[in-house]
Amino acid sequence: MSFGFPAYYIAKYQQKVDRDIKQIIIIESLDELYWKISSKTHNKIIAKSDINFWSWGEVIQIDIRESYITLTSKCSFPLQCFDWGKNKENISKLVKKIKEVENRHAEGSLDNFAKVLKKNHMLYKSGIISEKENNVQKKSSISQLPYNVIKKNPYDFLNSLTSIKNEGVLNSDDLDIIKSNIFGS
Repeated sequence: MSFGFPAYYIAKYQQKVDRDIKQIIIIESLDELYWKISSKTHNKIIAKSDINFWSWGEVIQIDIRESYITLTSKCSFPLQCFDWGKNKENISKLVKKIKEVENRHAEGSLDNFAKVLKKNHMLYKSGIISEKENNVQKKSSISQLPYNVIKKNPYDFLNSLTSIKNEGVLNSDDLDIIKSNIFGS
């Protein structure tokens, strides 16, 4: 339970994705929580929750930095000095929702990774793009993989990569780069 005029709660959340992707993830999370966005800039998003049994609603402010975001939930009514844990609950809900949305986006990018690799390999085999172009695009795709999500279940991911390797799309060096990014050198 927070005390202040008004009561508030602040937390930091590490997020190692591009600032624009952070904004997309945060906006999608706020939307899924049915919190209304009242203000949005490149570095800050302010949303409001509805009035409930415990409060007159809260203002949720998200400050977007390079490697983290700062989340603040503050009671809307300036003289509400107790929040009965509502602000901390808001931040916990938001962090949980952000993680869900991040995982959804990452899973989609894993599916997309295989499709892009296969498409580029087909273009290379057809003579439409050069071997050099294929390798550049492959390295770019490998560098953009969501390794934080892959590390949660790396063996399933590596098994799926093995099937792509067997198709000739990836080589042993490519797999070694991905393994070192997952497990460290």
